[in-house]
Amino acid sequence: RNQQTSHEDVNWTRKVEELSMRGMTLRSLLQFYQENLPSMPDWKYAPREHKTRDVVRRAIIPLTSREECAFSVSAFNKDGPKRAQVMVTHNWGNSFSDLLAAVLSDALQECSFSLPAELLQEDCAFLQDLLAKMGRLDDTYW
Repeated sequence: RNQQTSHEDVNWTRKVEELSMRGMTLRSLLQFYQENLPSMPDWKYAPREHKTRDVVRRAIIPLTSREECAFSVSAFNKDGPKRAQVMVTHNWGNSFSDLLAAVLSDALQECSFSLPAELLQEDCAFLQDLLAKMGRLDDTYW
């Protein structure tokens, strides 16, 4: 093996390790949803209207612009970066609240995201209490 290949392998491994630590706990995700999203200046999040791309552009990027990093490794993620237990595939053109509801339905072991979606809108505190009682708030997703 030549030295260049070895250097590329080291860089590749470092990047994979860095990316693997972008998981967030359900606690942190719910905190973002309940505290950060509603408090954004100059933008009002509307769950039935806004897509994941809107949340990224109007909330996540402005919140993390000073640190120049992903939200999961920023100071806003109170639990700090974690290695994800579950990888979530998503589309930035879909509803952000549906994405979060789908993640929560996995944690709640629900076959549909309808109940978590309704609880996100109607009673987020109950949802958080339920996840706490199930011991799921530290489950980590990316």
